[in-house]
Amino acid sequence: MRPVVADRRRVPFGPVLRSRREWLEDQGLITPGEEKEELVIIRAERSGSRRRAFLRRALEADAVHEQVVRRDIVGGLLEEEPWPDAEADAAFGVDATGRVDALLGERLVAAWCDGRCSLRAPL
Repeated sequence: MRPVVADRRRVPFGPVLRSRREWLEDQGLITPGEEKEELVIIRAERSGSRRRAFLRRALEADAVHEQVVRRDIVGGLLEEEPWPDAEADAAFGVDATGRVDALLGERLVAAWCDGRCSLRAPL
């Protein structure tokens, strides 16, 4: 298998990232005035694989679901039911999820590039 960037798009920050813009700038994670994030869909391809279409749809759906959670669910919750430190709590959750997702992505891509199974124990 080989990793392929299937699609990438820059989209405006949702309510959580907008609320944490100053912190993100202070951490050097974004430049001052930056207002967009990049979404990347990575697809694993194997020549002649019938799974390719399924994987493509699954990865694209996953990217859409992530944005629905960030913008509609978390953003809506912050707007409709604020609590003390709600934005900080949500930003922490988004940041933690992003970091775990990045670590998992690195593991998967490394396994695919090495031709290894990415599961902890092969099926």
